[in-house]
Formats: sequence, structure tokens, C-alpha cells
Amino acid sequence: MEQAVTRLGGRDRFGLITFAGSGDGSGAGSGSGNGSGSGTRELLPLAAPAKDPVGVVRRATAGVRPGGGTPLHAAIRRGAATLRSEPGGADPRRTLVVLTDGKDTGGRPPPTPAQTAGVRVVVIAVGDVACADAGLRRLTEDTAGRCYDAGLGSLAPVLTRMFREIWG
Repeated sequence: MEQAVTRLGGRDRFGLITFAGSGDGSGAGSGSGNGSGSGTRELLPLAAPAKDPVGVVRRATAGVRPGGGTPLHAAIRRGAATLRSEPGGADPRRTLVVLTDGKDTGGRPPPTPAQTAGVRVVVIAVGDVACADAGLRRLTEDTAGRCYDAGLGSLAPVLTRMFREIWG
């Protein structure tokens, strides 16, 4: 994430939502606790990049720990809803970037096209999940997004390629 925020321009906006836990509203995992019942938690609201974006991200993520479970679908719905509520019309660069290490375990169906309308979903898959997963492939294709396979040690070139493709 630190690498990503250093590449943001003055017109970009950045927010950070974590997702971990059961996704069933039980409060399990580090990503819960905001009362949303989705296993997601907003660490940084959507806003223009701060003067020290790396420091802001470091402080926001300092207490985040893997919590087991992956309510991926809930996180995508929440992120897409946040982006859709922003002014600016149908900007083709309105993109939700999702970094995940697992398949959805939240038990909720994938977001519908109506829930992601106007938002391109880009997934960076690391760990136990890969872009060959039919659910990730369908989600990114349905939103004109893309899925990138990456190892934790190979995020920098993937981010470079992703930003180049987003910004054209």
C-alpha cells in the first residue's frame, strides 16, 4: 500500500477498508468492529492524498493483523458503494483496488452488476487465491476491471503495471 499511495496524483482520491473475520456480523477478526455487520472496517475515508501519504497509511494500518476469514464480497460492495456515492459522474477511472489473499468466506453472494455499476474492480490476488478463480475472473470482467496475480515480494511491478493501465 505504501508503494501505491506514493503514485497517487493530485486529482486522485484514496480510502482504505480492511476486511477480515467471519463476515457474518459476529465481530470476529480484525476487520470488524464498525457496526456494519459485514466484517469490513474503514481505516481511512475516501479523500485526496495527504501530504505524507505513507505516514498516514502506516499509522492507519499499524494495528491491523490477519484475522482469518475473507468477507471479500462484502468489502467489494462497500468499496463500490463508497466510490459510487462520490461526486464526479461516470469517470472511467473510478477504480476499486482490492488486495486479497483468499476466496470469499463471508457466505454472501458476489456483488451484482447494479452494485458495482460505474466502478471498475481491480483485484490483486496473493497467497491462497489466484486470478484463475472463476469468481474473481467474473467480477473483474463484469466491471471492465482486471485481476493480477502477485506474490508479496512481487507487488511493485504489479502495481506499476496496474497504475499504467488505470491511467492509460
